[in-house]
Amino acid sequence: MLRTTKARGGARGKLSESAASRPAGADAAMSDPLREMSDSAKHAIDAVSIGTGVAALVQWLPSIAAILTIIWTALRIYETRTIQRLLGRDESPAE
Repeated sequence: MLRTTKARGGARGKLSESAASRPAGADAAMSDPLREMSDSAKHAIDAVSIGTGVAALVQWLPSIAAILTIIWTALRIYETRTIQRLLGRDESPAE
């Protein structure tokens, strides 16, 4: 897909610099990222999508998002050096 720009005199047909400098296969590679994805990954994304749609319809989504946020925050806190040091699992010296 080539883009054209309007010149000062109103003539059309001049390629824009970005289109002219791009490799020929760049548009094809970026146009369909799902082509490179495995079928199992596509099925997993489909399942998450359906689950999200159902949760939104049943109005569970805010509650689910809050629970997942609490779990994610707890995991991030658990991974900190301070907590790991308190649990005796951090072997690296403090900086």
